[in-house]
Amino acid sequence: MSIYRGEPIQPRNGIAPETLVSARISGCENQLEASLEDQQAHAREVVGELWDGDINQANFHEISTIGKGEDLLRPELSEIEALLRTCKFDLMFVDDTGRLVRGTEAVRIFGIAVDHGTRV
Repeated sequence: MSIYRGEPIQPRNGIAPETLVSARISGCENQLEASLEDQQAHAREVVGELWDGDINQANFHEISTIGKGEDLLRPELSEIEALLRTCKFDLMFVDDTGRLVRGTEAVRIFGIAVDHGTRV
C-alpha cells in the first residue's frame, strides 16, 4: 500500500506515466552532487508507489541544476513552465519546493501544473 495520499496515477497516454522531475542543489562547498541523483531516485520511488505498472516503463524528464534558488529568472524555470503547458505530464516531482522556487512563484508554477492536469 502506498504511503502517498491520493488516487493512483492513471497515465493520460494509457501506457506509462510521464513525470517531470526538478532536482536542484545549491552547490555549496560541503554539498555532495550525489544529492541530485538522490532526488531523481526518490522521484522514481514515489512514482513506483503511485503507479501499479512496471517502473522501468515509466518516463522521466529530469531537469537537474546547481545554484542558489533566489534568482527567479533562471532558464530552467521557463523550461519547466513550458513543459507543464504541453499537457504531457501526469506528475511533477519536486523533492523540496524551496530548492526550486520561493514565495508566490511556487503557487504560480504549481497552479500552471494543476491547470494542465499535472499532479505535483
